[in-house]
Amino acid sequence: MISFVNLFWLSAALIALPLLIIFYIRVLTVKNHALLEFAAPDLIKKIIPSEERRFTRIHAIAYTVALFLILIAMAGPEFGFSWTMKGEEGIDILIAVDTSKSMLAADIAPTRLAAVKTDIKDFLKTARGDRVGLIAFSGSAFMICPLTVDIDGLSLMIDTINENSIPRGGTSFQSLLDETIRASDYNKIKDKTLIIYSDGETTTGRLSNLPRKTKSSDMSIYCIGVGTEKGSTITYKDTTGETRLIRDTNNETVVSRLEEQTLKEIAATSGGTYTRFRTDRNNLQALYVNDLKNIKRTSTDSMEKKRNNRFQIPLGIAILMLFWTEATRGKR
Repeated sequence: MISFVNLFWLSAALIALPLLIIFYIRVLTVKNHALLEFAAPDLIKKIIPSEERRFTRIHAIAYTVALFLILIAMAGPEFGFSWTMKGEEGIDILIAVDTSKSMLAADIAPTRLAAVKTDIKDFLKTARGDRVGLIAFSGSAFMICPLTVDIDGLSLMIDTINENSIPRGGTSFQSLLDETIRASDYNKIKDKTLIIYSDGETTTGRLSNLPRKTKSSDMSIYCIGVGTEKGSTITYKDTTGETRLIRDTNNETVVSRLEEQTLKEIAATSGGTYTRFRTDRNNLQALYVNDLKNIKRTSTDSMEKKRNNRFQIPLGIAILMLFWTEATRGKR
């Protein structure tokens, strides 16, 4: 598919083409009328050979096409692409998303999980040079995407996250930390940064081992609490597609609330910070600017896909046509 860098010159080319055609038709018409006033048609044919008249028309067409192609070249036509090596400085960030059923609560519209996914994707639009990884967790944890500079690919993976991403229910921060430490390429990094999106409701695992684990792994954990103190009921769709409320063993409707204390403790034990999710800002971007700005940046090389500007093709054809026109002018 062809695209253009400068739409102004593309518009100029599309406007100029019919105007040039009208102009040359008008010039040739006026020239023919002037000749008819000068001499009879039979005499004109003897004075001006048919070959010269033919070259006059061909040259008019050549000039029109050449000028049109020059304008197209100035518009910068792009088609095809190439890969180039690009070196940038950035930091390594692993983002963990709580995918437990409580993240389906709607106290953060449309749901906590949907709001988190939007927040991450909006941040990725501005990420330059950073390596970002993604992990989903609930009763257990799974690395969805290791650290990568392929932001487009990571964005697609974020779309696939849902409450069924981890088969085991509940919320285990212990499993999340174990999975993070097991990540081989992430474990080689000296200054590790883990950002957790969660409502803080923990149902499995113990938090007592977290301080020791975080210190031994040189990991800074930043927690973003998703939800409200008032909380909300949790709805889900069953196998028939019908919307139902989650109930406890006593058949009472479950109300999920933000448990900030758990997240504050996790952040405090690792030297990170805790912030509450807000709907009036990009939470990950705010955390990046305010808390991660002093993290040592490393240089990374990445392959960048760039569209090829092919202005040389129309410009070259136009130059050849103009040269040919001038070279054949003597035959007239």
